[in-house]
Parts: sequence; structure tokens; C-alpha cells
Amino acid sequence: SCNKKGGICMPFRCSGGRRPIGNCLFPGVKCCRSW
Repeated sequence: SCNKKGGICMPFRCSGGRRPIGNCLFPGVKCCRSW
């Protein structure tokens, strides 16, 4: 899952310098991590 990979789910896009590493359960929600 997203959290196990060290990411957080963010709607629409990854902000705050985070990189997308996948998708979350809902369409359009990205899994983002900050490194």
C-alpha cells in the first residue's frame, strides 16, 4: 500500500516537492513521497 512504501495519498497531484510513486484506492488520488 501507499503508506507502507513511505508515501501519503494526495488528491490530484503531489505538492510540496513530493514525487508520485503510484496511485491510491480512489481515481485521481496519487501516492506521493517526499524523497
